[in-house]
Amino acid sequence: PGYIKVIVLSSTTTNTYIQISGYSDQGISYSSGKVNVGDSGSLSYPVLPGSVTVDIGNSNLFNGASEQIEIIYVYYAA
Repeated sequence: PGYIKVIVLSSTTTNTYIQISGYSDQGISYSSGKVNVGDSGSLSYPVLPGSVTVDIGNSNLFNGASEQIEIIYVYYAA
C-alpha cells in the first residue's frame, strides 16, 4: 500500500479536475471521484497494489487546456 499525490502546478483553465482510481490485486475497486483543483492544486489518495489510473481533465464545454503536472508515488514496504 501507499499513496499517489498529483500536483497541478499550472493550468490554462480554472476548471481542472483530478481523479485517481484503481483496482487492487485482491479485487477491490476504489476512486477519489473528480476533485476540482482549479488552475493549480493537488490531490493525495491512498492506493493498493494493482492497477491505478490518474485522470486529469477539465469541465470546459468547448475549449481544451494545457496543464503542467507532477505525479508522486509513495510505497510503504511491509
